[in-house]
Amino acid sequence: MTMEFDETFFELQRKRLLTQKTRIMNYIQNDDMNDLRAESDQMSEEGDVAQSHIDQQYGIQMREREVYKLREIEHALNKIQNGSYGFCEESGDPIESGRLKSKPWARYCLAVAEDFERHRGVG
Repeated sequence: MTMEFDETFFELQRKRLLTQKTRIMNYIQNDDMNDLRAESDQMSEEGDVAQSHIDQQYGIQMREREVYKLREIEHALNKIQNGSYGFCEESGDPIESGRLKSKPWARYCLAVAEDFERHRGVG
């Protein structure tokens, strides 16, 4: 635990992560695959088929993002449990509390995250 964080902060973050986890799990469970599958015989025009395909792709991308975020949330919850939450996985420095408040599953401090973004944009 760093001087920036106390048990109250960790408990609040844990609750926020669990709330996000529940929201995502509900989204995934309630996402009816039948909504993504349009029956070709119900489509009256070629444009309907094309729009259906676009809608399917969008739905798949949304689910993939939510599953990724769910994994990140699980990782953050494990870090709270093992005492490593709040520390940058790259530098070992504390992650800014404002960053953790806005993105409680953040793995990296702002400086490292910005550095990753700069290098990703180059390559």
